[in-house]
Amino acid sequence: MARFVKESIDGIFIALQFFTVIPLRKEYSLDKPRLKKAIQWYPLIGMLLGLIVVSIVFGLRTVPQLSDPVISLLVLTVSVGMTGGLHLDGWMDASDAFFSYRDKQKRLEIMDDPRTGSFAVLSVLFLLGWRYIFILETLKMAAFFTFILIVFLFYFSRLAMCYVFLFGKLAKPEGIAAFFKKGLERKDFRFHLVSLALLLLITIFIDATVFYYASVLFIATILFSVWSKVFIEKQFGGISGDTLGAAIEGGETYLWFVLWLLHLFATGLQ
Repeated sequence: MARFVKESIDGIFIALQFFTVIPLRKEYSLDKPRLKKAIQWYPLIGMLLGLIVVSIVFGLRTVPQLSDPVISLLVLTVSVGMTGGLHLDGWMDASDAFFSYRDKQKRLEIMDDPRTGSFAVLSVLFLLGWRYIFILETLKMAAFFTFILIVFLFYFSRLAMCYVFLFGKLAKPEGIAAFFKKGLERKDFRFHLVSLALLLLITIFIDATVFYYASVLFIATILFSVWSKVFIEKQFGGISGDTLGAAIEGGETYLWFVLWLLHLFATGLQ
């Protein structure tokens, strides 16, 4: 039991080290049990990032001189900055590869190329530009439980990545995706399902409306996860660190879009 707890705690810190800019200087053993725990905890790390973002919004809204556009840009900046741009790098590399219209093997080579192409720059501008708009419009109409949904948004975007990671096939036998997939099995996704069920159960006690809209976000996440896995395997031959990063960034923008639509058409959120 003590060993299990130790591996779980180490897994949390490994996830924080690899996927955030939170400064943790300690070195951890990167064996299979700890890497498995890191992936299991990753969506909850996303929830932590969401809590930080929401706390910043609450704090900034107490400053009357700050307008919604400024707050929205700060939210976007913080959410990107907390990951050190790691996932955006994957989005840009995958964009360069996809828009090359080459075969799968050549696309993998392009993603390994450290140079940045014009398609990468254009795609990231559109990705962040649209995300900024969705954040801005959502915050303009935000109700109290909108902020709970924002926390779930960060959780779901990482959950989608975990689905693609666990159920997708590897594009190549080496790289960060192959490194983290050591010892992982599809049945490990049950941990995510249990944590998801507990979180949704908690929302029922908070407010039934929150549960309803969180469930809508979850359904949207399912659709995105299945589509992403099929798309990545078709276009790149399988998953890699870059395509997983692209899935997170694409999923996050997509879920901001869904949240914005909920505010537009679900009067209970206004």
